[in-house]
Amino acid sequence: LHLYKSYRLTLQVVVGGYLVLLTLAGIYFNALYTSSGISRGSMIAAIVFYYGYYNSVQYKAEHQRYSQIASQDGLTGLSNRYAYNQINKELKLSDEPIGFLMLDIDKFKAINDEFGHDIGDRILSKVADYLRITFNETEYVFRIGGDEFGVLFTELNQDEVERIIDKIDMINKMLLTENDTLPITSISAGLVTSGSNRIEKLYVEADRARYITKSNGGAGCAIL
Repeated sequence: LHLYKSYRLTLQVVVGGYLVLLTLAGIYFNALYTSSGISRGSMIAAIVFYYGYYNSVQYKAEHQRYSQIASQDGLTGLSNRYAYNQINKELKLSDEPIGFLMLDIDKFKAINDEFGHDIGDRILSKVADYLRITFNETEYVFRIGGDEFGVLFTELNQDEVERIIDKIDMINKMLLTENDTLPITSISAGLVTSGSNRIEKLYVEADRARYITKSNGGAGCAIL
């Protein structure tokens, strides 16, 4: 989505600048073939138009950049809690079945206490990378805060539910068997499916499902 907006903005700059140059060229060449000469007023108007357009595009670019910063987690690059709330508002208008997956890192506090926050941050980034490559572009992945992550699904059926569970199992297999310098860990997840009229309860119910997973030893996914 951000790439599309950046492409559209770049296209606006190129097309707009091209049109301004055509306008200036038209005024100039018209003056060459007429006896009236270049109108100072016309040139001033064209320059004012160009700078007005340029400043407008610059403002849009800055606004887009700050909006992206506000909705993006600084550590992992995932969307953050603010973006989650904004998308929730949009999904309230939809009648399609949706789902929410909430997860966290097992024994993350103990890892932070023993190995330090730098190692904790690297684990957060690794889990975020796994989530990013495991779920596709139509599934919204967020870092809610701390070691909590969420995934919103806008197209959900029974086959999709089974596929989500398989993906969590795959991530846990990678986390538990990967041979790197980081401590071995796993994730506990809770999945809840719902209609749009119950979207406000998704977070609470998914959180409850996650704690069911933890009470059963973690490294899995429970469904409500």
